[in-house]
Amino acid sequence: MTTEKVNYQSIPRDLSPLTSPVTSPRRTAHWYLQMFLINFIEFAAESSRGIVMPTIFLYCQSLGGTLVDMGMLTSVFSVGRLISSFVFGWMCDRYTFRTVYILSSSLGIVGNIIYLFADPHVLSSLQVLLISRFFVGFGAGNRSVCRADVARMTSVDQRLKYMTILCMVVFLGYALTPGMGAVLVGVDVNIFGLHLHALTAPGFILSILNLITLTLMLFVYDESMNSDHAPISTPVLKKPSITSKGPALLSSPLLNSTYELPTNLVYIGVGVFMVLNIIGRGILS
Repeated sequence: MTTEKVNYQSIPRDLSPLTSPVTSPRRTAHWYLQMFLINFIEFAAESSRGIVMPTIFLYCQSLGGTLVDMGMLTSVFSVGRLISSFVFGWMCDRYTFRTVYILSSSLGIVGNIIYLFADPHVLSSLQVLLISRFFVGFGAGNRSVCRADVARMTSVDQRLKYMTILCMVVFLGYALTPGMGAVLVGVDVNIFGLHLHALTAPGFILSILNLITLTLMLFVYDESMNSDHAPISTPVLKKPSITSKGPALLSSPLLNSTYELPTNLVYIGVGVFMVLNIIGRGILS
């Protein structure tokens, strides 16, 4: 009886370590640039409130306005922003983020140019000033769009960091920009039939600011950028626990997604929120 020798061959397996998608340094650098653009457009939107704050009451008075008219100017901005928040959110589901940014920046340019026409030396109309603030408020209602874009471009473990940065930009734009109007204090010139002076300077500055954001959205913003191009995150792994069978093995982040998010960013965000609110209320008072 002959015995046949059987060759038991093992099934070939690739035991090389798992690799995560590698992004080129150039794409990662462009990712940082795009994140800066998102924060910059949010800064421009919040500046629409901050820059006009020191002079809008004097501008209203120069047109014969009262405290009631000043209240209307304040509320019409918020009404425009409230409406556009719904409109821009609806557009994000059907169009691209870039399209919404271009629309909001264009409305900001139009609204702030109208702000210049309300001057007593041009149209001398309080109604024109009200229309201007409505358009500017409508164009500034893109905060939810910026947050959604940040969420799209970040992974879960990165989201807290970049959302906190966006929130800081919101308060920086509101609380620190009132002083930007001082750049044109003492200026009194006519440009293309428009009178540029201390009261109309905010409209001029915001027009330039929105023109910059529009240009960046047209020529720099990349719609193909997403979380795959984000820098590699380095989560803080929990320490291995000691069990009755010995210390537990520390698994790879690719196999075990248990990590602790950095809590120091939360405390920094809360601190900045409190400080900037105190500054903002001091300016208002």
